[in-house]
Parts: sequence; structure tokens; C-alpha cells
Amino acid sequence: MTKPQLNIPLRACPFCGSKNVTVNYHNYSKTDWWVFCLDCDGSGPIDLGESGACETWNTRPLEAQLLEALRGMCTVYELWDTTPPDYFIGAYNKAQAAIAAAEGATPPPPGEDVPMGE
Repeated sequence: MTKPQLNIPLRACPFCGSKNVTVNYHNYSKTDWWVFCLDCDGSGPIDLGESGACETWNTRPLEAQLLEALRGMCTVYELWDTTPPDYFIGAYNKAQAAIAAAEGATPPPPGEDVPMGE
């Protein structure tokens, strides 16, 4: 194995959450690149290039689908004709916090509600 060449930022491990991840390739082939976690040994698929291995590791299709579903749920809440029940407002606030966290924004502190429609 050898050190990465492109210095591409890598997301945390999807298996254990560790940021102790790296990209390497086999010395004998110099074409089989993959990203792996140094804490749990989780790894991404092998790619023919460093940038491809990093891109695959950083892409989380299910996460993107979940974020889209959360955004849709928030839109429904924002279009509510009357004041929704408290449990809907709580779900809305949790969804907004999850979206903010996934997008790298700072979510509101726990217990601090985000007014609907903002």
C-alpha cells in the first residue's frame, strides 16, 4: 500500500462514524484504489483510480434519498392550513435539524424548536 496522491477530503466512515479513514492502492497493480477505515476496517469498493475511489466513498445514495424525503416532509408541514398538532411540530424540528446536520450547518440545540416555515 502507498500514500494517496490527490489529498481528496474523505467523509467519515459510514459503518462506525470514525474520521480515521484513508485511501490506498496495491503496490503491485497501482490501479486498484480503495478507501478504508483504520478503526473498523470497513472499506469502499475498489476503483481504477484514486479520485474514483474517493468519490465512491464520499457518495451516499441512501443518505441523499433520506434527505429528499425529509425535505418533502418539511414542505408538507409548512403548507399545513392550520396549526399542526404538537407531535408534528416536534417531527418537523427533528427533520430540520437532521437536514442541517447533513448539509454541514449547525443544527439548533436540542429542545430549541425551529419555527415552522422558517
